[in-house]
Amino acid sequence: MRKSLGWLVLLAPILLLASPGDDVIRRVQEKFQSVKTLSLRFVMDYRESDSTGTVIEGRLFLGEPGYFRMESSMQTIASDGQNLWAFSPDENQVVIYPASTQDMPLLTPQQLLFDYPAKYKVQSIKQDRLEGITCDLLVMTPKDPSDPTKTLKIWVDRRESFTRRFQLEDLSGGVTTFDFKDFRSGQPLPDSTFTFTAPTGVEVMDLRKKQ
Repeated sequence: MRKSLGWLVLLAPILLLASPGDDVIRRVQEKFQSVKTLSLRFVMDYRESDSTGTVIEGRLFLGEPGYFRMESSMQTIASDGQNLWAFSPDENQVVIYPASTQDMPLLTPQQLLFDYPAKYKVQSIKQDRLEGITCDLLVMTPKDPSDPTKTLKIWVDRRESFTRRFQLEDLSGGVTTFDFKDFRSGQPLPDSTFTFTAPTGVEVMDLRKKQ
């Protein structure tokens, strides 16, 4: 099965943006037109305005459009383009959705690509250093005044054209930061990567039957 990452989730926040980030967008698109598969490690850090925070580490696997797997200690989400599985160990439950549903309470790569970036516009772009890596830093704000986001920032590696950091600050002062590391592209990923089998004893809620 051929895997193509033209829609890559990590690049979603900048793919549809206009000037002054056109050069960054073009660079990113050209890079990932040649990438067939990608795996990486992520660290998500959420900090509330009172400085209390939550840190989650995991791995992300991407294939052709609609094919992805995101694993962490809190949740595993997998999609084979037709079905989407969301497994929560704490709740001992897996919920199965049709991948095309619009009512899914999950942020999927497709939503990041087609909905999320369309809501923001680039305010500035500048060079910045992130963990010793030279990046283009794009600063964005929402187009909709009712959007609870204050600013959205994206760091794009100038040499490799990978998104290294994604940071969102909301109006209440909370900041969510995703750091992306250990990129590995072009490695074979079996079809089983993008499906999920519920462990014995786990409750299964199949919402596909309700469509």
